[in-house]
Parts: sequence; C-alpha cells; structure tokens
Amino acid sequence: MLDDKMGILDIKAKIDNSVNCDIEMQIVDRRNIEKRILYYWSKMYSSSIKSGGKFRDLQKGIIILISDYELNSLQEIKKYITKWNIREEEYSKIILTDVIEFYILELPKFKKYHQNTSNTELDSWIKFIEELEVNDMNDTSENTKAIQKAKKVLEEISQDEHERYLAELREKYIMDQAAIEEAGYDKGFKAAIEQSNKKILSIAKKLKEQSIDIEIISKLTGLTIDEISQDEHEGYLAELREKYIMDQSAIEEAGYDKGVKQNTIIIAKKMKEENIDIKLINKITNLTIDEINNL
Repeated sequence: MLDDKMGILDIKAKIDNSVNCDIEMQIVDRRNIEKRILYYWSKMYSSSIKSGGKFRDLQKGIIILISDYELNSLQEIKKYITKWNIREEEYSKIILTDVIEFYILELPKFKKYHQNTSNTELDSWIKFIEELEVNDMNDTSENTKAIQKAKKVLEEISQDEHERYLAELREKYIMDQAAIEEAGYDKGFKAAIEQSNKKILSIAKKLKEQSIDIEIISKLTGLTIDEISQDEHEGYLAELREKYIMDQSAIEEAGYDKGVKQNTIIIAKKMKEENIDIKLINKITNLTIDEINNL
C-alpha cells in the first residue's frame, strides 16, 4: 500500500533530463488532494539538488493528477483538464516562476466537456485509460503508435502473477475505501437530518423575512404553522441541541458533509418547484446558481 505521507507516488519521470514529473492517479477521493499534490511537489523540488547545492540548480517540477472523481474545489470549471501556475492576482498573464506546474485531469468531466477542447491527442489517451482499447488500429500517427505500445505493455503486465496479485490488492483497497465512505455517508446523513433542524429553522426565518406565505414555508421545511409563527425559536433550538448533540469524532467527515448538503439540496429543490426566485434560493441555502439550475 502506498503511504502518501512518505510522498510515494504512482509514476516518476524525467523530461529532457532537466524536468521532474510525478504522475498521480487517484480512484478514491481521500480528501485534501490539493494539499497533497503541493506536498508531493515540494519534496520533488527540494530533492532536485543535494545538500549545499545552489538554488540555480533546482529543477522544474510538474505534477499530473488523474482523478476518477470530480474535485469539489473545481466544480465551477467546465473542462476536464486544468493547468495551474503561480500568477499575480491582477496581472494573471504574468507567471512568477515556471518551476512549479500542476495539471489536473478529472475523468468524470471528460464525457461532459471533451468537445470543448481541441486536444485530440490527449483525448485519445483519456479514452484509452477509460476503455483500455485503441480506438483506431489503422491510424499510423505517432500518438496512436504510442497508445498501441502502452496497450501491449499492459497486456504483458496482466500476464504476470505478481502484478495480478498487486492489482487484486489495489481493487480490494478501493472497495474497502468505498465501503468506509458509504458507512460515513449513512452516519453523516442521519446526523445531518437531525442536526440540520437548526438550519431548517434558520431557512424558515429567512423565508418569513422575505414575506413568503407561511403555508408555503411549512410545505418547504416540514415545520408546523405554529413553529413558523413563533418570533423566537431559542427554546425550540435548545431542545434540539440537547437532543441531537453527538460525538462528532464518530462521524466520517466526508459522509457528514455529503449528508448535510443532500438535506439542503432537498429543500432547495422544493423551493424551486414552488417557483421561488433562484437568486433567493441561492441566498438562503448557499448553493451555487449552477447547482440550483441542475436540480
């Protein structure tokens, strides 16, 4: 099993004997991937010179992340590959230094947005990663020849008993991680339903401030007319806090976050069905306009 705290990566490569490149493939969302790839880059960059060496000898480092899930921080970006440098905030065309470069490929976005790009060579490689097949065997381009070579190497590896054993271990690990996240989601969703009653009351109060009809608020939130009509909810909130305080360490962070958001989405969807203005739904629920439009 690879230990990410030790900085062990999937593939290390050297480009033109002067540029270090790490290629990281992630199937399971283990959170904090942005911080982890920065950590990988820092180790790669600092190790490019020996102790006592000169700063000018530090070599450029490139991180390529291929993820089988969409990163939460990149949800607003409508393309499957993004390139990252250090840039000035106002003069975004000016790059401070080219020694740091990140590429992030989100495989689930490929089918959605690959038509937005003109990089046909990269598209061919992504299709190979997803399907493990060479689409056009008659194509004689250098890119297709390289993919055919990769397929041949993959077939040779699959015949190796040791490699098959490692593949089985990886598959088991992925399944275990998915099961852990699912358990966390179930716990988180249950906790979210309970603890988000406070948020439901907050949403009801905001709706009331916007002069939304009380019966519609009741339909949206599930609260009674009496609960909505109260000017102050502190007593009710106190009961909820006492009743639903839980040991947060027992709740998986990923599952909890998903559970809370799912509950908010349910309310937002009901609000949309009542033809409440999208900007008002955005203001009340903190969901993005795109998320609301996609409900």
